[in-house]
Amino acid sequence: MTAAAVPQRPRVPAPSGPSGPVPHAPAAPMPGSPEPQPVIGEGYGYASTGRRLAALLIDVAFVVVVCVAAFLLSHRDPAMTGLCVAQAVAFDWGWEAARGLTVGKAVMGLRVVRATKHIDEPGGGLLPPGMRRAVVRTAITVLGCALGLVVAVGLEALSGIDRIRHRGPQDRISGTSVIDVRTRYVMPDDDEPPALPDGTGTADAASGLTPVPMVPSMRSAASIPLPAARAVVQGVPAADAAAAKQVAVLYFENGKGVRLDIPSRALLGRYPAPADPQDVPVQVPDTTGTMSRTHALLEITAGRMWITDLNSTNGTALPREDQGGMTRLAAGARTEIPFGTRIFLGDTAVSVSLLKNRERR
Repeated sequence: MTAAAVPQRPRVPAPSGPSGPVPHAPAAPMPGSPEPQPVIGEGYGYASTGRRLAALLIDVAFVVVVCVAAFLLSHRDPAMTGLCVAQAVAFDWGWEAARGLTVGKAVMGLRVVRATKHIDEPGGGLLPPGMRRAVVRTAITVLGCALGLVVAVGLEALSGIDRIRHRGPQDRISGTSVIDVRTRYVMPDDDEPPALPDGTGTADAASGLTPVPMVPSMRSAASIPLPAARAVVQGVPAADAAAAKQVAVLYFENGKGVRLDIPSRALLGRYPAPADPQDVPVQVPDTTGTMSRTHALLEITAGRMWITDLNSTNGTALPREDQGGMTRLAAGARTEIPFGTRIFLGDTAVSVSLLKNRERR
């Protein structure tokens, strides 16, 4: 698969490979050169002000279309029209709270995420804003539109003042950020020395980065042996936890998480019942009613991770970031996924990130 072209930002040019150019994270700026826009921990860049404005105008157009259609179809009934407009706004709010999307952001390839303290670190994880943050964002936007479209556009345009992360007033007040998911860049591994090209002195040698495919392929790994291991739930110490180089954190949609030793085998679900004593049950908060009691098996080793759907009722799915939409996994198929991937257990999403020992102290 050919990777998408690198956006025109002050980044190190992507090298060419057998399947085309491969985007990677920017190197440190040279003295006197403009500072490059940062890439957050999962390899995505922050959304530009122009795309944010376009997404806002699409959202406004969506509400206007609903308003006009309701007004005409209800024979100019203002109460019914107002109700339909409120439902359109509520739809955008709910979608943004659960998935970080609105109609405009879905069209423009943007997503709203929580601005957590680890968001800029490799493996920091991406979480949807949740109801409270989405309410604040929606309220600010609706208030701006009520005062005039120019005010709403002005609030969004203020994100251009932040030349690094493009965060506007609604982002800072609600504790969110808007990212561009059209292109994903490769983040370097801090624990391993960079692999330099053989004496070529190319841009990769200067940046200390090794290019890899933009979107890791999801492939079956049934033939790869995985050692069984124990896990440690957050807040419960283990005798040898301090000796582990890294632990994984399974993040839920409510912002909480569970720590897992590496390697681990974790059963995910509403009330998972392990058949193997080495499997660790992890109860995932489910507000959608779409998760099975024992939904999926998550397996983690050093640097690799697999997910297996355990014949759940509503299935397990992974987002296709390059094409959009979702890929539903076949029941029983062991599929390798990269860290940071959002895993949908029914309609409930979780994600797994790495956490180093020094971050736990």
